Amino acid sequence: MHNLVDKDKQFKKEEPIGFPMLKILERGFKILNMKNINITTILWALTGLNYTAVKVLEMLLHNTLTVLEISSRIEKSRSWVQKLLGLLFKCGLIERTWVSNQQKYFYRISSKRTLFNTLKHILDEVYGEIIDFLSKNSKPNKI
Repeated sequence: MHNLVDKDKQFKKEEPIGFPMLKILERGFKILNMKNINITTILWALTGLNYTAVKVLEMLLHNTLTVLEISSRIEKSRSWVQKLLGLLFKCGLIERTWVSNQQKYFYRISSKRTLFNTLKHILDEVYGEIIDFLSKNSKPNKI
């Protein structure tokens, strides 16, 4: 049996992330007014993903799963799940491990620390965008 963790195609910290900044910003302001914020709400706000995609992330926090296992749990097509996992992997939210004797990938969140660092990176990107916007659009009043 040969296991190989595939990290070659994940984002590098210097590269821009693949999440919708405007949606993340809007959701970030929405959750400021919420009373009960949980992991689902935070993942929803900081990734811009839909509810089902966030549920997949939550499943991978506690389990190592294949495409077909996820597909059956959330009742979505294998191709939909495969596309979602590709996006989550590319953005650094999950890792995948190839198990050669089973000829399939197993997906999981490598660690809560890695997830935290990725979400922090997203926050840093959003913060940077806000600072850039404010810097370009705020000019001192001339008297």
